[in-house]
Amino acid sequence: RTLQRFAQTYPNLATLATYGTSTQGRPEYVLTLEDKTAPGPKAELMITGASHGNETATVDVVLGLAELLLQGQATDGRFAAMLKSHVVHFIPAVCVDSYVARTREADGRDPNRDFPYPDMPNRSPVRCTKDVMAFADSRSLVGSLDFHDSASMVFFPWA
Repeated sequence: RTLQRFAQTYPNLATLATYGTSTQGRPEYVLTLEDKTAPGPKAELMITGASHGNETATVDVVLGLAELLLQGQATDGRFAAMLKSHVVHFIPAVCVDSYVARTREADGRDPNRDFPYPDMPNRSPVRCTKDVMAFADSRSLVGSLDFHDSASMVFFPWA
């Protein structure tokens, strides 16, 4: 409902879409923000939360960032400039089913433990991870940020 409200309240800035369906049939939502009137190519960013469904605060963080950007763009030149030069994709819950169940695992596995990365490219990710990877691969992302709420640290580039 929050994503729908953002898209309805800010139709010139926000677009709500699905990029997949969870194992249990739930839609996987992405809210895309950009100043649709600004011309030219724009750098694309992706912000995600709830890769682990029990890390519920991450959904609030992602929704809060989207709301801050939408509300602030009318009064803060930095926010307006960001939406003129960037496309920002917000995915509040990567693993929707595990978020609903409030569990760390998705499809019986920890999404981070089977995530492919450069040193181990042949790992087989869980469905929610595959879906968000396919979404990311379909875009020209210049950066992404995935929120977790279990530790006070930043991992770069591969956690």
